[in-house]
Amino acid sequence: MVGIGLGLVRHILRHDPKLTVVATSRTPDKTRSAVLEGQDENLSERLRVLKIDVKQEDTIHSAREQIEKEFGNGSIKCLFNMSGIVLSLSFTPG
Repeated sequence: MVGIGLGLVRHILRHDPKLTVVATSRTPDKTRSAVLEGQDENLSERLRVLKIDVKQEDTIHSAREQIEKEFGNGSIKCLFNMSGIVLSLSFTPG
């Protein structure tokens, strides 16, 4: 598993020991493993991975509620959206 979001999460965890990072994924266990693979074990205590499927609105609301419950209302300081949908892979250069 590779990608911009994975790289960003790893970078933030390694370079700012004051921050807790909440990552989201359709497969939280796989994502957590991918983020922590080859990294310092101490990073795991500052990483939360919640289930979100952008095609299922209830998962988005559930994640927001979990974040508010753990960190307090209005606790998000920065949000990066790294999700996307590819509608067509056919491309003709020219």
